[in-house]
Amino acid sequence: MDKKYTIMQVIPQLELGGAEKNAVDCAIAVAEQGWRSILVSNGGRMAQRALDAGCEHIELPMDTRNPLGIWQNGNRLAKILREQQVDLIHAHSRAPAWSAKLAAKRMGTHFITTHHGAYSQKSIFKRWYNGVMVQGECVIANSNWTANLVKKRFPEAASKMHMIEPGTDFSQFDPALITPKRQQALLKNWGLTGDETICLHLARLSPTKGAYVSIAAAREVLKHHDDVVFIIAGEAPKHQEYRDRLSADIAAIEAEYPKLRDKIKLVGRVDDPAAAFSLASVVMVATVNAEAFGLAAVEAQAMGVAPIVADKGAVPDTVYVPKAPDDKRTGWHFEAGSADALAKAILHVLELKEGEREAVGQYAREYVLERFSLTKMNRSLCDLYVQVIEI
Repeated sequence: MDKKYTIMQVIPQLELGGAEKNAVDCAIAVAEQGWRSILVSNGGRMAQRALDAGCEHIELPMDTRNPLGIWQNGNRLAKILREQQVDLIHAHSRAPAWSAKLAAKRMGTHFITTHHGAYSQKSIFKRWYNGVMVQGECVIANSNWTANLVKKRFPEAASKMHMIEPGTDFSQFDPALITPKRQQALLKNWGLTGDETICLHLARLSPTKGAYVSIAAAREVLKHHDDVVFIIAGEAPKHQEYRDRLSADIAAIEAEYPKLRDKIKLVGRVDDPAAAFSLASVVMVATVNAEAFGLAAVEAQAMGVAPIVADKGAVPDTVYVPKAPDDKRTGWHFEAGSADALAKAILHVLELKEGEREAVGQYAREYVLERFSLTKMNRSLCDLYVQVIEI
């Protein structure tokens, strides 16, 4: 890989989310390879991390879904491709992919995509709109589940499908780096002393993430364990009504069982997820819709916490449940959407013998460090870039 390339990533914005994180990780992988790395988005808090790693960021309204805006972005990208002599453009979302495709076709630039989500496809128009994600020279799927879904919907894409699981910067998720000061800052924010047993649900507050399932499960668990506190953490940038619904659910539980007051807490955004996971005895990933990857489950395992995850989409594939008696597990699965099933799983984990939960967590950390390393992803990604450009 002695030759230097210029690679561009396009993504709507860089505020939060798995696709956004992966786009930044891809941009940084390019920069670390010694190539020129350009990231194009409408901006956001993640942009600074890319800049600090030596990437360039160009701010354009890539989050628009307006057809005219998509066409205008295509013209803007074409100009950048020409002026910056870009070798390959990599799209991580549908609207930017349409703009990237238009620009790449005009300039003769290599064009590839990463399929990050299980996009809704209930109409002919939706199928056409989603179809741009399989029109590149190759299609990256972020999990086996995603790859199988794409091949089922677009059989013509099977021959150009590549599965590259997102890597995680485990230097940020290392139990040895978590200081008491970091933990105390969170505990103070959550109104806790540190003596509580914490069950943590950490995800964006949207209906698909299943916080209401975790809250309903908490109602049952707290009947048996009065030393437990359920922390429901995450932002609700577009779902304030949903957050209000969760608050109402908690208030209803407290009205029915006054002794459970302050046992279920909505704590908002968490800026230090590694420290949050380090405080948890139980981590719940309660997604009710199929997701294309399970980042929270991977991060929890990296922190030595074996998560309980819904058995839907790609998330359960990130958590190993034994297929043979001697196999070691890295967590537990439960029936998606079932608060009863989640409550039973939580009670099982809480009632494990001394040392058993910690042993599962240690194996979980070893498992994800090997399977989901950023180094592994970077190597596979850059090899694919060279393959597309040179062949």
